[in-house]
This record gives sequence, structure tokens and C-alpha cells, in this order.
Amino acid sequence: MNLAKRMAYLKKRDGLTTEMLSQRSGVATGTLNKLLNGATRRPALETMERVARAFGVPVRYFTDAAVLGTEFEVGAYVEEQGMFAISARERDMLEMLRELSTYERDFFTKTLETMYEMRAEHREGGPTRELFCYLPSFPMDSAVSIGTMTAQRIRVRDCPAAREADFAVAMWSAALEPLYPQGAVLGVRRGRALHGEIGVFALGEASYVRRLYQARGLCRLDTINRSVSNVTVRAGDVLRCIGVVTGVLQADTGIELP
Repeated sequence: MNLAKRMAYLKKRDGLTTEMLSQRSGVATGTLNKLLNGATRRPALETMERVARAFGVPVRYFTDAAVLGTEFEVGAYVEEQGMFAISARERDMLEMLRELSTYERDFFTKTLETMYEMRAEHREGGPTRELFCYLPSFPMDSAVSIGTMTAQRIRVRDCPAAREADFAVAMWSAALEPLYPQGAVLGVRRGRALHGEIGVFALGEASYVRRLYQARGLCRLDTINRSVSNVTVRAGDVLRCIGVVTGVLQADTGIELP
């Protein structure tokens, strides 16, 4: 029995006219007429799902290799949801899944769910972290007095630099341009900086975000921007490393320097 005969049988069974079937299924009368007279040989999947729901039968009732097109050749049927198309690769994966033990199947399912959640978070803007961000309370040039720093809670996009960071600072000077422009939010990990690393340093009452130079008996807080002077640490100076810069962070809200 082909598709047209099956539909005609169900129409007669339910006492429906084509117009009544159109109203019940949401499928246009012209489309239904083409199905009923056999003019449409490869109907759309969505159309057949609507027709099946209108008659109260599963889509598989209409499946016939002589009638249905490519999108029906590989399909899966779910009770109360109907038929949906799948690729040959997806079919192979389903067959492999059936061969797994219950434990392996659960593990596989949880892995897929985790990956799906990660992609969903990415589509929605991605996961975030909340950190304290330190910034000067009034304009300064290359150094900021520690006592004038204020902190505000910010939310940043998740990334390796954010995951390593214990807190953040707003880059208040142009000392590290073009690597870190003024106003950039930098992640900072607590710990001591090594030679060549960029960190947040306290020298006396002033604080700097600089690259540490420590070699041949010399200690400096170096800049990248040649227009900003390096700071030499002299004998008797007290230098403390507050943390090591992990990288630039993307804050959900803008940080405005005074």
C-alpha cells in the first residue's frame, strides 16, 4: 500500500474531508491533495509528522521505501516524538552504543551531556569568574600609592588567564604598551615573579606593574614602552612582589580609570 492509499484509508476511517484534515494537521490543502493523488513522491519529514499526528498514528505507518526520500532512509523513531532524520554516522554511533555495558553507556552519556553543557555556555557567552579588581582611586602616571588603591568585584570571561588568577588589576599606566594597554584588566596570581616575568610590585609606598629584571647584581622594574622610564631598585629599597600577571582578562562590565 503506497502513501496515497494509506492516507485515503485514514481519511475514510476518520470521516475527514481534505479541508478538515488541513485544519487538523496545519498542512495546506494543496499539499494534501498532491499527497492524496500521488503527485508528491518524496514528502517533507515535517509534513508527514503533522499528517501522522492528525491521524493519531506514528510516522512509521507511512514509511515505504518506494515512496519516501533520502531523509527517511536513515531515521529514528521515538515514541510520542515521531520520526526524525539521522546521518549514517549517527546511526553507526547508536549501534556502537548498544554494544556497551550499562556502566560504559552511562559514562558515555554523561560525557556527552558535559560537552553539550560546555557548548551551551559558549553560545550564551561562556562561563565566568568573579574576582576582585584593584584600581587607583585618582589619576596617576606610572606608579600608584598602595594606600590609594580601591577594589571592586568584577565578573570576567573564563579563560586560562582567569583560571590562574587570584585577583585582577586595572592597568593604570602606559608602561607596558603595546603588550598591555592602559585600562586593560590583568589577571594576577599570588607569588614571586622570576627574572623576565611581569608582575605587580610594591616599592616602598608605590606600586608598579612592570617586568622584573634581576641579573648581574642589578634589579629593575622595566617597562616595554620606551617613553616610560625604568625604575631601578637601589640598595636599602624594600621591594615586594604582590603577584605575577597571568594575562589580559575580558570583563563583562567596563572598568573606568579615574
